[in-house]
Amino acid sequence: MDRYHFKKRIGIRSSVEVVCRVFASGKGLESWFLKKAPFTTSSGRIRYGEERIKKGDSYEWLRHGFPDEVVEHKKILEANGKDHLKFAFTGDSVVSIFISPEQKLTKGVINS
Repeated sequence: MDRYHFKKRIGIRSSVEVVCRVFASGKGLESWFLKKAPFTTSSGRIRYGEERIKKGDSYEWLRHGFPDEVVEHKKILEANGKDHLKFAFTGDSVVSIFISPEQKLTKGVINS
C-alpha cells in the first residue's frame, strides 16, 4: 500500500519556547487544537498541565467536532522538550514536528 507524505511549513509570531510548549504538553494542545489531550507516562502516571511529554508516553486525543467516543490512542516516538516531536497518528502514519527560529518568526515544519 502506498504511503502518503506531506510537509507543511507554518510561520508563527512567537518564540520557539512558546511554540514548543503548545505542541508538547496536554494543556498546550488543548489551548488551540484538541478538545482533550491527556498524556500518560510509560509507568502509568498522568502528565498534568504544561508538563512536557516524553518519548514513550501514550496519549488519548479527543478532537473538536467529533463525538467523545472518537478517540486517538497512540504513542510519542520522540520528544526532546526543545524543538522536535514525533508521534504515531491515525492508521500507521507518523508525524514529525520541527520548530526553529526563522527571521522574525518561529517556523514549525510538520512532516508525515
